[in-house]
Amino acid sequence: MNDYKDNALKLVDYLFEAEPPLYTASTPLLAYRTSSLGNYFGDIELELMPKVLKASKGKAYEQHLHLLRLVLLNLVAVGFKHEQLTLQSTPRAGNYLKDKFGFDQRRVARITDALTNAGLMEKVFYGSLNLKLAAAYRPTKQLMQLYADFLYSYEGDFDDYAPIRVKRAGETVSEPFEGNIDWYSDTEADRAIIIAYNEFMRKFTWARKDATHRSFGSEPFTASRVHTPYQTIVNRRVPIRKQTLLDGEPLAEPDFSANHLTMLSMLFDEPLLNDPYEAIANTTRLKRNHIKMILVRLLGATGEQSYNQAKHMLVTKNKEFTISHKEVDEVRAAFYKHIPMLKENNLLCTGWGNKLQYLEGQIAMRMLKWALNTQTPIINVHDAYSCKKKDEVKVHRAMLGFREEVLTEAHRQGWLS
Repeated sequence: MNDYKDNALKLVDYLFEAEPPLYTASTPLLAYRTSSLGNYFGDIELELMPKVLKASKGKAYEQHLHLLRLVLLNLVAVGFKHEQLTLQSTPRAGNYLKDKFGFDQRRVARITDALTNAGLMEKVFYGSLNLKLAAAYRPTKQLMQLYADFLYSYEGDFDDYAPIRVKRAGETVSEPFEGNIDWYSDTEADRAIIIAYNEFMRKFTWARKDATHRSFGSEPFTASRVHTPYQTIVNRRVPIRKQTLLDGEPLAEPDFSANHLTMLSMLFDEPLLNDPYEAIANTTRLKRNHIKMILVRLLGATGEQSYNQAKHMLVTKNKEFTISHKEVDEVRAAFYKHIPMLKENNLLCTGWGNKLQYLEGQIAMRMLKWALNTQTPIINVHDAYSCKKKDEVKVHRAMLGFREEVLTEAHRQGWLS
């Protein structure tokens, strides 16, 4: 057994020893490339296809085979996210399952029945009209063990991808963008850096390996982070991502401590507690990870109505923990109490989260360029960078230096006016 397979199997054990994910921890079907799979699912296809469709060749057979492969890939992928896969039982015109993938009620039923009866997935949620949630399926340990090496063997397309994407207002998925962002002067420079970085990184091996891209927001100087599938591997609820390998070696993940609060403290030249989350945790008796998640919503909200919507989502559809409306309000009050600059400068529920994500994107672009110049493999995780253990100190030093540089530039550009 090679090191990658051994590592992946060990991580599968950790996943199934952990508490099962909440029913709200779900992911829709994604358009993974099945053309490059070859005979990856060969044995299981031979077993399942006769149960999916009586025909053994022809157009209908090929369509069902493609959909079976797609669902199998998605199941293994959500397994490493420690989530469930949502599949609407009756996709109709206008639904992405129907329009994008060609699913209908019979095809969903045939494939889900075959996989469930074979013991490869289980239905963990039957759907809710009130919560607007579709049925959800979790891969079984049997499936995850059979295809654990997906974590390292499946590779995205490094030849045909969009280095720059744009997420339009109201859309959930970003779209490839070929031109220049009208409010951003460095689109071409970023595109060149990302292409060169991806070409440099393609010779290395890591979990959920795929090309990196930058996804710009629809509003000027918002969102615009750097994205890659590696970021989706679960790490908070079950510490999986940090235990993966980079080129066969254990990795490190130096991060920015309390990054958004620290960036605000630096931007507004205001003091910040050494451990702001500890103070909030002591006041509210909530876990640090819960508090961090709530802060993301507080910074992302753009007004009181937006805050109330975010609070409702935390209470009803949060993927990681259960919490009440009252507890969310208590966390907000505690932040105001222990970090006065948040109230004095009106920083919560005013859209600052999206602005800070843009600055994180700017830091990331400098980090990718630095990786090229120093020939240091790194993988972005928004407020952290995975790297080989031997590179941890120099990577962290570069991160801190580029954050200072980006925030100084933001001052010059009049971000506080």
